[in-house]
Amino acid sequence: MSYVGKIYPSVLQFYDVKTKSQRNKSRPVLIIAEPIGKDTEYTVLPVSTLLNRRFYDPRYDVQIKVENFDKLRLTKDCFIRSHKQTTVYKANIDFNKLIGDLKNDYPDCFYDILDKLEKFNGEIQACAKR
Repeated sequence: MSYVGKIYPSVLQFYDVKTKSQRNKSRPVLIIAEPIGKDTEYTVLPVSTLLNRRFYDPRYDVQIKVENFDKLRLTKDCFIRSHKQTTVYKANIDFNKLIGDLKNDYPDCFYDILDKLEKFNGEIQACAKR
């Protein structure tokens, strides 16, 4: 079974400026790639509520409104951040708690996210070649 296109809760590290330390938090992620080779890491995009909207980037953030995505088990409006891809170890993804299947239930949105991801990665490559 492929997990690509599905949203699951995961444990991600972040730097807490208040405590000046690394901490963990549970956050939904959209899986965009299965592990490659013997690797045990999935490539994912974070799903964030973006409480501070000054971090919103209309070129790469895709808004998910609960009312328009009723097949997803999300409780708040959020954004899928196509310019924040990362990897997560398999053990840090809770595959028993499927939040939703964006690829099958909302394919237009899923492929829009992939297009934005491709655009962002192209911009990174262009910068690196300068």
